[in-house]
Amino acid sequence: MNTHQAIAYGKYLWHAKNEHSVHSPFLYKLLEEAFYHPAVCDDLKTLDNWYSTITCSKEKFEHIDLGAGSKFGEHRTKQVGTYTKHVTKSRKYRHLLFHLTRVLQPANILELGAATGVSAGYMVKGYSKTKLITLEGCPQLTAIANKHLRLLGVEDYSVRAGHFEDTLLQALKELDPVEMAYIDGHHEEEATIHYFNQVLAHSSDKLVVLVDDIYWSEGMTNAWKTIKAHPRVRQSVDVFQFGIVFLCPDLAKQDFIIRY
Repeated sequence: MNTHQAIAYGKYLWHAKNEHSVHSPFLYKLLEEAFYHPAVCDDLKTLDNWYSTITCSKEKFEHIDLGAGSKFGEHRTKQVGTYTKHVTKSRKYRHLLFHLTRVLQPANILELGAATGVSAGYMVKGYSKTKLITLEGCPQLTAIANKHLRLLGVEDYSVRAGHFEDTLLQALKELDPVEMAYIDGHHEEEATIHYFNQVLAHSSDKLVVLVDDIYWSEGMTNAWKTIKAHPRVRQSVDVFQFGIVFLCPDLAKQDFIIRY
């Protein structure tokens, strides 16, 4: 945790509230059903076992990093299991991804940053009728994520390799209107805002956007502030690990910091 993250986390702990401080009926219901008192689901046991299998994998791959800090691509040999444990969210946040899709039931999901397919797996299993497209910059990771999702029994999905600039527009056209998006994989201020605006242009008012690692750097925090201030965004939820914005015009304009 760097200095920016440490200061931000202290502020988060000071300001974070639970569901009883929320006066939005929509958000209160979501917090109850997805955050604090979610239904018991057998699928989560299957997912956690699937995740454990992935983290035990000793398979090696050539990682090409096209994200922040690697403008021209950084090549390193990595182990699937170790890499997965390093880049994926903790168990409670993986479960939150599952419950968010279970409760919100988006017709489709767009993910920017597949990695080894873990987040995609938890999201798509939350609502089996959703269509998933997940984008990944590293070709070998694309193949690995595809294999993991296939082993999980996911059917209506596509994992695509390439720079987001080369793959995003086609994915947006196929999903239009996008109902849920998870922006991860390129932790830079301008890029994050740019991808958000592109998603916004191919969405309806049902859109829910998750922005990963909003306190990863000052730039990412600035991106989060810009996104939640967008005129089409009605409500935002900050759970420190990521931010969530909702576009539904029936919602009052409010920002929430939620303890989770």
